[in-house]
Amino acid sequence: MYNNERYFSLRNDDIIENDFDNKEDLFDKQHLSDVEMEKLRNVVKTKVAGELMIKLSNLEQTLHLAGQNMTKNTIDKIKKTLEDTYHTDEYFLDEIEYILAPYWEELTDDDIALLLIKSFETFDIEQQGFIDKQYLIQNLTTLGEMPLTMKDIKIMFSMINDSKKSSNTFNYHQFINKLCGLDNNNSKTKKKKKKKLKVK
Repeated sequence: MYNNERYFSLRNDDIIENDFDNKEDLFDKQHLSDVEMEKLRNVVKTKVAGELMIKLSNLEQTLHLAGQNMTKNTIDKIKKTLEDTYHTDEYFLDEIEYILAPYWEELTDDDIALLLIKSFETFDIEQQGFIDKQYLIQNLTTLGEMPLTMKDIKIMFSMINDSKKSSNTFNYHQFINKLCGLDNNNSKTKKKKKKKLKVK
């Protein structure tokens, strides 16, 4: 059980120890967008005093579920910054998002497509480019932290054009191309967005 009064007192002491020059420092920091924050809120399950909280031990998994594919080195940098700043292993989401922001990856459609292909390939044992629909349903609705619902599956299946020959299989390349706005031969290239801030 948490002692909320003591917990918030420790947080206030940490802020004082950091010795911000003035309140404007908080607004000068880089922040995550509303969309990016919503992605995090959707995957953070722990709450203390009504506020979402991230545990240090769950940080890597939480970021992965939010669509981030950061390297171990980057994760370690974030962890060190969090520990040095707050001297604890549990953090309120709203107070640490400015620490996560410089490392947040802005993925292009090509990046997302590549990640999705790798994910689907884990179910495509023979690497044929398509998967049996029933097998896919069985896995996507039962595996992972946030399994898909049948409504999600139906929407996903509706995005590709099934012929009679392929009505029992799911062409994930076709699905990914349509989802990410890419053409079938992947000849369309997209410029990468610049990172918000380069972190050394």
